[in-house]
Amino acid sequence: MIPLLVLLLSNELIFVIDATSIKMDFLSAGAVRTDPLQFSTIGNCISDHVHRFYGAVSARTMRPDATFDDLRASTGNTGLVEENKSLYWNPVIYQVKNPSCGCKKTFEVVPVWFMSAYYVWQTGQTKAFPQGLKMRTGLDEKKNRARATCDGRYTCERTDNGGCNGYGPSNQATHGFLPIDGCSELEIDIKFPTCWDGVNVESTDQSHVIYAPECDGEANECFDLDCPASHPERIPEIHLYIRVNGYEGGAHMFSNETDLFHSDFFSGWDVNELQNVLDNCENESEAAMPTAFCADWLTFKGGKTDGVQTPDDEIVSKLQQYQPTPIDTKATICAEEITNIKKVPRGVCTADLIPEV
Repeated sequence: MIPLLVLLLSNELIFVIDATSIKMDFLSAGAVRTDPLQFSTIGNCISDHVHRFYGAVSARTMRPDATFDDLRASTGNTGLVEENKSLYWNPVIYQVKNPSCGCKKTFEVVPVWFMSAYYVWQTGQTKAFPQGLKMRTGLDEKKNRARATCDGRYTCERTDNGGCNGYGPSNQATHGFLPIDGCSELEIDIKFPTCWDGVNVESTDQSHVIYAPECDGEANECFDLDCPASHPERIPEIHLYIRVNGYEGGAHMFSNETDLFHSDFFSGWDVNELQNVLDNCENESEAAMPTAFCADWLTFKGGKTDGVQTPDDEIVSKLQQYQPTPIDTKATICAEEITNIKKVPRGVCTADLIPEV
């Protein structure tokens, strides 16, 4: 019986697949009405709504025609991982002030405390993002793997006219994504598709990437699910966590005037560098883990220690030490005001793109 048991155990071990995750933190690079993912559709033009950017920073990276080479050439980065020159962006959050008083209603951009990007994958069985991959997720509500978590929940205490009500035009109260209650910390997270068609690095309808067919939208991770023949390449599952400190609750909306969150990604990774990490790092993290960094395979500014969780305020303090010089987007990309305004800027090509010097 012993040889048979050993054989059974050996056969079982053959099918054990190591799962790994890494955590990378970022401050915001700024907010402006551009969208590099839309360049192939609308051209070198201002986009429909304002986005907040994270990651690679240069005079080029937040322009609508930013390229993979621009990301690789950037010397600034709002994140701490030197090898990751990717760009992430999502719609800014607006607090609507005095929503019940038309003449006094204004829209103010809500600042983000910091963002974390987790990658989760199966070691040795996952493909690096192809050079310059662009993808978006969140606009299809049937497959929207986004959620908002309100920590330290309390009843809204705003005193502006109608401020503690859900914002009507975005159907906030009924849709229920941005909380009506206040939160000591609001955490918004979203998860990207894990199956790539193996050919296209972008598409106008986002059909080059899909969620694994068995990913039901409720599962925390879908990184280990099988990809179909149409999209055979399994890529790391990106989880983004956007954190807002002191969210006051009441009337809020996203910059596209909805209560529906979405996010974009533009890979700036060197394919071989990332593939080396995906093939060799193992830390037995089958979920997005705040203590997993693959610190032996990636270069963290100031260092990182696997297995050690850093308090959020210390993360932000450390990030602040390594921030690049901010890009003056109003002087170099688009001069429009985006906060403390009577009307939210909307519409493709409805503002002037400042020419490059």
